[in-house]
Amino acid sequence: MRTLPCLLLLAAGILCAEEPLMAPQTLPLVYPQPVAHCFLLRIDNRRYELDNIFKDSVAQLLGSANYAQTKALFDALKRTIAERAPIEGAVTRAQTALNLATAKVEKSRATLDSLKQLRNTYRSSDRVDLQELLRMDSAITNETLNLARYEDLEEKAQIKLSEAQKAVAPYNDKVQLAQDKYVAALKDYERTLGEIRAIAIANGKAL
Repeated sequence: MRTLPCLLLLAAGILCAEEPLMAPQTLPLVYPQPVAHCFLLRIDNRRYELDNIFKDSVAQLLGSANYAQTKALFDALKRTIAERAPIEGAVTRAQTALNLATAKVEKSRATLDSLKQLRNTYRSSDRVDLQELLRMDSAITNETLNLARYEDLEEKAQIKLSEAQKAVAPYNDKVQLAQDKYVAALKDYERTLGEIRAIAIANGKAL
């Protein structure tokens, strides 16, 4: 049974569908100021001068941000993606082989149809040479054999692609799980950074 190449291309394309994720932004930095009532906060590559009344709030947010865990989950995601890469390569190679086999099948089928049409046209003409007709029949027989061989290669390529997709499926699950964990941690981390940023913008003096 033949499988539509477009469906197989779609299935293979899903493997690389994930958007590349960025590492978490590093924690903001707090610097003491010579002036007793102020401190400096560096976030988004900008510095803000803030009154010390906001120091405890910023410190609590920095303590709850959990950059280390978020970065560890990001590194784990990268490792999982790297583990999957060789298996993905096998899927890509299998898909390429299937594409080539399918192209040969389509070309051979078109050639065979053309030869049959040419023979039919020739047989309906006023003068028919037996030797020429035998040559056409021979060409049709040869191309029929070619088509059968190409279809067999296409079927084998489809099987290899299916096997490669099955092999990569567990790795896809591992990547998805690692990505879900990282994205959840990143959302919490970025929400905390947003609260620190809001304090800086609303109450600080940009330097």
